[in-house]
Amino acid sequence: MIARLELFFHGPIRSKERARTSASSGYSRMYTPKETVDAEKAIRSQLIEWKRSIGWEESWNGPVHIRLYCLYEPSGRKKQQGGFEYVYGPDVDNAVKTFLDAAQDKTIRHKKKDEIRTTFVEGILTNDCRVSSVYVRKVYSDLPAGALLAATLPAGA
Repeated sequence: MIARLELFFHGPIRSKERARTSASSGYSRMYTPKETVDAEKAIRSQLIEWKRSIGWEESWNGPVHIRLYCLYEPSGRKKQQGGFEYVYGPDVDNAVKTFLDAAQDKTIRHKKKDEIRTTFVEGILTNDCRVSSVYVRKVYSDLPAGALLAATLPAGA
Protein backbone atom coordinates (compact mmCIF):
# COMPACT_ATOMS: atom_id res chain seq x y z
CA MET A 1 0.00 0.00 0.00
CA ILE A 2 1.19 3.49 -0.77
CA ALA A 3 -0.43 6.37 1.05
CA ARG A 4 -0.10 10.04 0.29
CA LEU A 5 -1.06 12.76 2.68
CA GLU A 6 -1.52 16.40 1.74
CA LEU A 7 -2.89 18.76 4.38
CA PHE A 8 -2.97 22.52 4.77
CA PHE A 9 -2.60 23.84 8.31
CA HIS A 10 -3.96 27.35 8.91
CA GLY A 11 -2.29 29.83 11.20
CA PRO A 12 1.24 30.93 11.93
CA ILE A 13 4.01 28.35 11.98
CA ARG A 14 5.12 27.68 15.54
CA SER A 15 8.66 26.72 16.22
CA LYS A 16 9.36 23.88 18.66
CA GLU A 17 10.29 25.63 21.89
CA ARG A 18 12.79 24.27 24.39
CA ALA A 19 11.45 22.48 27.43
CA ARG A 20 11.23 24.62 30.54
CA THR A 21 11.87 23.80 34.18
CA SER A 22 9.92 25.04 37.17
CA ALA A 23 10.55 24.44 40.85
CA SER A 24 8.02 24.16 43.65
CA SER A 25 8.37 22.85 47.20
CA GLY A 26 11.88 21.65 46.53
CA TYR A 27 10.93 19.63 43.43
CA SER A 28 11.63 20.57 39.85
CA ARG A 29 9.64 19.51 36.82
CA MET A 30 10.17 19.76 33.09
CA TYR A 31 7.36 20.97 30.87
CA THR A 32 6.72 22.02 27.29
CA PRO A 33 5.53 25.63 26.86
CA LYS A 34 1.76 26.00 26.32
CA GLU A 35 2.12 27.59 22.85
CA THR A 36 4.05 24.55 21.60
CA VAL A 37 1.58 22.10 23.17
CA ASP A 38 -1.35 23.96 21.58
CA ALA A 39 0.32 24.03 18.15
CA GLU A 40 1.04 20.28 18.31
CA LYS A 41 -2.55 19.53 19.39
CA ALA A 42 -3.96 21.51 16.45
CA ILE A 43 -1.68 19.70 13.98
CA ARG A 44 -2.32 16.29 15.56
CA SER A 45 -6.10 16.69 15.38
CA GLN A 46 -5.95 17.26 11.61
CA LEU A 47 -3.56 14.33 11.15
CA ILE A 48 -5.82 11.99 13.16
CA GLU A 49 -8.86 13.15 11.19
CA TRP A 50 -7.01 12.26 7.96
CA LYS A 51 -5.89 8.90 9.40
CA ARG A 52 -9.46 7.95 10.29
CA SER A 53 -10.86 9.20 6.97
CA ILE A 54 -8.78 6.60 5.09
CA GLY A 55 -9.63 3.83 7.56
CA TRP A 56 -6.32 3.47 9.36
CA GLU A 57 -6.54 1.95 12.81
CA GLU A 58 -2.85 1.70 13.68
CA SER A 59 -0.02 4.18 13.35
CA TRP A 60 2.43 3.82 10.45
CA ASN A 61 5.57 1.86 11.28
CA GLY A 62 7.42 2.09 7.96
CA PRO A 63 9.54 4.75 6.24
CA VAL A 64 8.05 8.18 5.56
CA HIS A 65 9.13 10.98 3.22
CA ILE A 66 8.06 14.49 4.27
CA ARG A 67 7.75 17.74 2.31
CA LEU A 68 6.82 20.77 4.39
CA TYR A 69 6.15 24.18 2.87
CA CYS A 70 5.87 26.97 5.45
CA LEU A 71 3.83 29.78 3.92
CA TYR A 72 4.08 33.40 5.00
CA GLU A 73 2.06 36.40 3.89
CA PRO A 74 4.13 39.10 2.13
CA SER A 75 4.85 42.21 4.18
CA GLY A 76 6.68 45.16 2.67
CA ARG A 77 10.43 45.37 3.31
CA LYS A 78 10.82 41.79 4.48
CA LYS A 79 9.73 40.49 1.07
CA GLN A 80 12.02 42.90 -0.76
CA GLN A 81 15.03 41.71 1.25
CA GLY A 82 14.40 37.99 0.83
CA GLY A 83 12.69 37.88 -2.56
CA PHE A 84 10.43 34.81 -2.84
CA GLU A 85 12.20 32.98 0.00
CA TYR A 86 11.19 33.73 3.59
CA VAL A 87 14.48 34.20 5.44
CA TYR A 88 13.21 35.02 8.93
CA GLY A 89 12.26 32.89 11.97
CA PRO A 90 11.32 30.29 12.88
CA ASP A 91 14.31 28.14 11.95
CA VAL A 92 13.31 25.33 9.56
CA ASP A 93 14.57 22.61 11.91
CA ASN A 94 12.36 23.87 14.75
CA ALA A 95 9.36 24.28 12.45
CA VAL A 96 9.62 20.70 11.17
CA LYS A 97 10.17 19.38 14.71
CA THR A 98 6.75 20.71 15.75
CA PHE A 99 5.12 18.76 12.90
CA LEU A 100 7.08 15.56 13.54
CA ASP A 101 6.35 15.60 17.27
CA ALA A 102 2.66 16.13 16.55
CA ALA A 103 2.65 13.18 14.12
CA GLN A 104 4.06 10.53 16.44
CA ASP A 105 2.40 8.38 19.09
CA LYS A 106 3.51 9.29 22.57
CA THR A 107 2.95 8.35 26.16
CA ILE A 108 2.77 11.19 28.63
CA ARG A 109 3.56 10.62 32.28
CA HIS A 110 1.73 12.69 34.88
CA LYS A 111 2.91 12.75 38.46
CA LYS A 112 0.90 14.35 41.24
CA LYS A 113 2.19 13.85 44.75
CA ASP A 114 2.69 10.06 45.03
CA GLU A 115 0.46 9.07 42.12
CA ILE A 116 1.79 8.47 38.60
CA ARG A 117 -0.58 8.25 35.63
CA THR A 118 0.19 7.67 31.97
CA THR A 119 -1.81 8.87 29.00
CA PHE A 120 -1.41 7.52 25.46
CA VAL A 121 -1.67 10.19 22.75
CA GLU A 122 -2.41 8.86 19.28
CA GLY A 123 -0.49 10.08 16.24
CA ILE A 124 -0.07 8.78 12.69
CA LEU A 125 3.51 7.48 13.12
CA THR A 126 4.79 5.04 15.73
CA ASN A 127 7.87 7.24 16.08
CA ASP A 128 9.26 10.23 14.19
CA CYS A 129 12.49 8.27 13.63
CA ARG A 130 10.49 6.56 10.81
CA VAL A 131 10.94 9.72 8.74
CA SER A 132 13.74 8.93 6.30
CA SER A 133 13.75 12.19 4.33
CA VAL A 134 12.59 15.75 4.95
CA TYR A 135 12.36 18.67 2.53
CA VAL A 136 11.43 22.02 4.11
CA ARG A 137 10.97 25.36 2.43
CA LYS A 138 9.88 28.74 3.83
CA VAL A 139 8.28 30.95 1.18
CA TYR A 140 6.02 33.95 0.71
CA SER A 141 2.60 32.98 -0.58
CA ASP A 142 -0.71 34.49 -1.65
CA LEU A 143 -2.37 31.79 0.45
CA PRO A 144 -3.06 32.58 4.11
CA ALA A 145 -0.18 31.96 6.53
CA GLY A 146 0.13 28.29 7.35
CA ALA A 147 1.87 25.15 6.22
CA LEU A 148 1.37 22.58 3.49
CA LEU A 149 2.44 19.13 4.59
CA ALA A 150 2.90 16.35 2.03
CA ALA A 151 3.93 12.90 3.18
CA THR A 152 4.53 9.71 1.21
CA LEU A 153 4.35 6.35 2.95
CA PRO A 154 5.93 3.84 0.50
CA ALA A 155 4.54 0.43 -0.32
CA GLY A 156 6.10 -2.69 1.10
CA ALA A 157 7.28 -1.08 4.31
